[in-house]
Amino acid sequence: MLELASLASMVRSVKLPGIVMSEQEAEQVGHWTGSSYGSPVDGSSLHDANTEKGAKRVIYRLKIPTTGRYEVRVSYAAAPNRASNVPVSIEHAAGMATVLVNQKKVPPIDPLFISLGTFDFTADKPAVITISNQDTDGIVGADAVQLTKKP
Repeated sequence: MLELASLASMVRSVKLPGIVMSEQEAEQVGHWTGSSYGSPVDGSSLHDANTEKGAKRVIYRLKIPTTGRYEVRVSYAAAPNRASNVPVSIEHAAGMATVLVNQKKVPPIDPLFISLGTFDFTADKPAVITISNQDTDGIVGADAVQLTKKP
């Protein structure tokens, strides 16, 4: 009965607005550990086990259906042992941006996602969002990436 209750409350990527990719669909570089800690999208997420700093990345390549501006969001499970300086790079139409995410803090959106900003993307090139454990000061988590179109 408890398992059914947790499944009923699970956030499903297919029910979220915009373009969503889970960590299971992303490319994983290095050995990441699976986890169900917190309330991850689709019931699972990854973490780097605080090892092999600089050698691990999760790369999300999202197909952009329509050229335009999109808000980029990432989800993670916050915890006191998480890194406060997780580099997340965004390859967009004008180049590359990197945002440092403090995964000790609960994400402010739903509370699953944090916004990395709004960027221009083109339909002929995928949006590439990369979570790295380069120079981080704790465990790095990776869950889903969400892009929502802006007017």
